[in-house]
Amino acid sequence: MTDDPANLRAAPPLYLTDHQLRDIVAPHIGVDRFRSILKALEAKGFPRQHTLFRGRYYPAVRTWLDASNGLGKTATIGMAADGEENWDAPKKRRPGPKMADAH
Repeated sequence: MTDDPANLRAAPPLYLTDHQLRDIVAPHIGVDRFRSILKALEAKGFPRQHTLFRGRYYPAVRTWLDASNGLGKTATIGMAADGEENWDAPKKRRPGPKMADAH
């Protein structure tokens, strides 16, 4: 597998280096800044690097990011109530002009 960001996004490996992770998660952020962000996030429970695989387990990273952005396993789509239905209510507008019969 190459480090091509398009390939990484399509089918990421299970363990990603921090450089690969940056290419997928936030390519607009510089490498040094991303490293410092990772250190800060680790203090909040972000998945750490696995010493044997020398990378972060991507499914755990994805789950953590989803949960921290409100998309946990029990996430629901918010629906606003649109009011009570009343089928017998009078019409609020008058019908438009009637067309004359063409005889």
